[in-house]
Amino acid sequence: MIYGMLTRTTLKRYYLTKFLVNSLVSTLVGILPLALFLTANEVLFPVEQGSYFGEIGGAWSVIFKKSPLLYSVITIINSGFFATIYANLGLVSTFFIRHKLVSIVMPFMIYILPSFVFPFVGLDQFEPVTTFDLTANTSATAVLVYSQMVVFFLVIAVLGYVRLKKEVITYD
Repeated sequence: MIYGMLTRTTLKRYYLTKFLVNSLVSTLVGILPLALFLTANEVLFPVEQGSYFGEIGGAWSVIFKKSPLLYSVITIINSGFFATIYANLGLVSTFFIRHKLVSIVMPFMIYILPSFVFPFVGLDQFEPVTTFDLTANTSATAVLVYSQMVVFFLVIAVLGYVRLKKEVITYD
């Protein structure tokens, strides 16, 4: 199938298009339901001040104390980034693993397994869980969370391209 596509485009353009479309769709799937839910909550249950009386730590916790609504918007945007990264991780894992079930489960395993190891070796602020749940670790900062996301994204993009290039035989 890919060989038929590569007669009309280059490998780099094919991969970039596939990667960007996957990113766009996963971001929309991550953001739209949450944005609709937030909008419905704000319309149906308008509250001047937040009704959460607990304490929140972690990335963006300062903003939560000032404006819970803004914190909710930041969390929704963060969910879009998270969806992009892990959807592309799933895409790239299909280049390495031919078994469908393992490819589907791979992003979840990479997301959850470090949570069992990192706290015991003092790396709990680098857990992938902090990229989705901004309150998962009180020592995580916004810079740490988003730099981790950028590193994940770049590693996934490069690994996918290198693997795809290695798989495809070109006659250039």
